[in-house]
Amino acid sequence: MYSLVDCNSFFCSVEKVFHPGLEGKPVCVLSSNDGCIVALTPEAKACGLHRGDPIFKVEDIVKHYGVQVFSTNMQLYAAMSRRITSILRRSIHHVENYSIDESFLDLNGYEKNFDLVELMQGIKDRIKLWTDIPVSIGIAPSKTLAKMGSKFAKQYKGYKGVCMIDTEEKRRKSLGLFDLSDVWGIGRRTF
Repeated sequence: MYSLVDCNSFFCSVEKVFHPGLEGKPVCVLSSNDGCIVALTPEAKACGLHRGDPIFKVEDIVKHYGVQVFSTNMQLYAAMSRRITSILRRSIHHVENYSIDESFLDLNGYEKNFDLVELMQGIKDRIKLWTDIPVSIGIAPSKTLAKMGSKFAKQYKGYKGVCMIDTEEKRRKSLGLFDLSDVWGIGRRTF
């Protein structure tokens, strides 16, 4: 089994750690030249903003909703990413950083001694406690399905941040809910 740990709205979540009082408020992070939105919270999405929007085209929305806008601070984000990776490496032997805000965990053999959902819940809670960064976690027999599970964990509150796709029925249901072009590892470029 594999797990994908995905930091929720990572750049924005890091900014919220260092700017108290932003919880529940719309937040965006801009590209390195402050040209386009590269990260945004669900609250900012609800205002009508999208990743890739040129900031000059959405200034009215930003002002109207009081969206907090930050310039990219890659050194800060990288430092927080290293903290999260450190927590993961203390918990699981095989950690593969996929990006600054995502890591795959090889859980082979852990199911013999642990309930995998409980194990990942504990890691999710530890990351939140020690860094204040929320994460969503998917668990599945393949990395592609683990990635899909992390999306469900983020999207559906009933999973409490951890979604395991461990049966044929769950696999079929998961694949049925995704547009083929959105499936990680396949995507639009292969058509």
